[in-house]
Amino acid sequence: MKKTISILLLMIVFISCGNKNNSKWTEQDKKNAYNNCMFGKLPELTEEQMKKRCECFLEKVMELSPDPAKQSELSTEAVRKLNDECTAEAKK
Repeated sequence: MKKTISILLLMIVFISCGNKNNSKWTEQDKKNAYNNCMFGKLPELTEEQMKKRCECFLEKVMELSPDPAKQSELSTEAVRKLNDECTAEAKK
């Protein structure tokens, strides 16, 4: 679980560093976030479940942080909650 949270936080920081001009989410931002999520493969999820989880995570992060440059302002608790919700959604 710590590894997953660390990867997700790293993903948020990575994306925010790559887009310092405070613009809205670009297709590249979305692609980077999705790919970083997929990189953090959870052993208990199939490939299809991981895709579903990462799509969910991307959607929720975009809602909470409409400006990708401010993603790092999301609390650890918020990221943990997103992770739990999206993992549960992927397992359905």
